[in-house]
Amino acid sequence: TATAGASSVETESNDTIAEADVLVDASPLSGQLSSNQDLDVYRIDMSSAGQIDLVFDAPTNSSYTDYFYVALMDASGNLLSGLSTGQDTSLSAGVDAAGSYYAQVMSDYANGGYYYDGGGTYSLTSTVAAGTLSVETEANDTIAQADVLSEGQSLTGQLSTNQDLD
Repeated sequence: TATAGASSVETESNDTIAEADVLVDASPLSGQLSSNQDLDVYRIDMSSAGQIDLVFDAPTNSSYTDYFYVALMDASGNLLSGLSTGQDTSLSAGVDAAGSYYAQVMSDYANGGYYYDGGGTYSLTSTVAAGTLSVETEANDTIAQADVLSEGQSLTGQLSTNQDLD
């Protein structure tokens, strides 16, 4: 297992939560998908509730073709935020508890799409912040799980699937 800052390159096999490389706050880690079915998993540790921001620096620059699927998940594998992309992008997720969270990178093909960039090196950088959130938390699909929005507060949300309800 690699730790960003100690090593700036992913290790193989990092295909599961148990084998995840560690992303250290604000330290980029480079990776490469070795096949169209490769999955790279990275652990992000939160000491309290807060927000995770993830920057994905893609080796491709296509606004037309999505070569990668990038996601943030909790330790149970629940999707917090995810998107398909062919270019540099970022995503955020609010988390309501301390613990380990996971970023994963896979090819668009492995995610049910058609495309795979065979050989380019990407990088991931995570930034974590405790406290007040500017993004929604998941799961917030019911009234009991609703995020609180105070007067004058701005909150960003993302529908992660066609079945997601915020």
